[in-house]
Amino acid sequence: MESLGRSAVLALQLVADRNPEVINAVGTSLSVSLTATVIACLVGAPFGVLLAIRSFPGRRALLIVVNAMLGLPPVVVGLAAYLALSRAGPLGELGLLFTKTAMIVAQVMLTLPIAVAFAGPALLSPRPPTEAPIAGIELPSGAVLFPVGHHATLTVAIPHDGRPAGSLGALWPSAEQVTRGWLAVVERAGRLELPDESHVADVVHARCELLLEGPDLPDDDPVGFLLGADLIVRMSGDAEHWVPEVADAVQRTLRMPTEWDVRAALDAAARVLAAAGERRALQDLARHRRGDAVAATAASLPDTAPDGVRGLAWAERRLVASGELFPAGIPPAWWGQQFEVHALPAGPASTISFAIRWHGARPAILWETTGEQVTLTAPSIAPAWSTSDRSGEALWPAPIDADAVLAASSASASPTSSLDVSSDTVSFS
Repeated sequence: MESLGRSAVLALQLVADRNPEVINAVGTSLSVSLTATVIACLVGAPFGVLLAIRSFPGRRALLIVVNAMLGLPPVVVGLAAYLALSRAGPLGELGLLFTKTAMIVAQVMLTLPIAVAFAGPALLSPRPPTEAPIAGIELPSGAVLFPVGHHATLTVAIPHDGRPAGSLGALWPSAEQVTRGWLAVVERAGRLELPDESHVADVVHARCELLLEGPDLPDDDPVGFLLGADLIVRMSGDAEHWVPEVADAVQRTLRMPTEWDVRAALDAAARVLAAAGERRALQDLARHRRGDAVAATAASLPDTAPDGVRGLAWAERRLVASGELFPAGIPPAWWGQQFEVHALPAGPASTISFAIRWHGARPAILWETTGEQVTLTAPSIAPAWSTSDRSGEALWPAPIDADAVLAASSASASPTSSLDVSSDTVSFS
């Protein structure tokens, strides 16, 4: 500490005395820095404006180079300048090594990307933004989108005017916009409006996690992979690149004991193949499954939701499984409560949306299917009911414990409907 203090006092004394060597050193540093800054601004500012307002071949490559130079260490720049200007270097004949000109060249290399950044686009990063829009997200004007892979990081540079830290303003979407965007994406796989709101929230959360982390590896868990790939395809719409891995996972799954999750995985594989237009592969899968004598019902579904992607399949299959509605019946906790389901799969290339309304103790269903025609049944609720109509309404029999339904229904207002609630027969629109 004593030596540092002595050095500081000596430096101040040299400055106060206007020592020629000190004045020369300070002048050289200032002249080199100012000259390099002026050159960088004269070259970088027009170049940055060009990158910001024009689109031309090679623009993305130039942005990548400029962005990469923002993080260039000064030591690397100095070493590159030394190697280029040394006697053995390509510019050695100019004799500029250890001169002010060499120092200016090195500093221009450091300051040029900064000048481009401040005069160029409002946001710079080593990775160029994507120009593809994202459905369901309403972004403000001037917003940019960056594709970020799993477990990846992204570094960005944003110019500012020196004000204290605060909101990023309109450049970034709000939390509400981000939430709406995520919901718009995950609800492409089906939207649930159930009495158990926490269960619906769990489904949304699990779908988001699936999008972020991807499905299980097909070699480790072919069933989990097929269930996850199906959901991702339904949310993203991109099915073709999944086909090779799906075909391999199907081969592994067909050799497994027929449990509810295996059936769900094969149904999921059929949906991926149908979405990819693989009609022949879809027919082969149906032929392999035709010899399975076990009924495709949800009687073997666990009483509670499993973990992971199997929990998502469980949540859907207790509502509809291969055209069968409520295979295990309507949960007693839902009796007397109105709820809706939108765009859940009812077959390889068909979906169903339906609403349940209550007329006293009897549930009424209003449904609509899209895609390929599918036969709807509900043997656990209305054994005699079956329809291939694309839309309609029907009044199902009351559950066995009708008193419980009446007690639950009395707590809410009775909805109106065009159904003949006094009839004991099933009617269709």
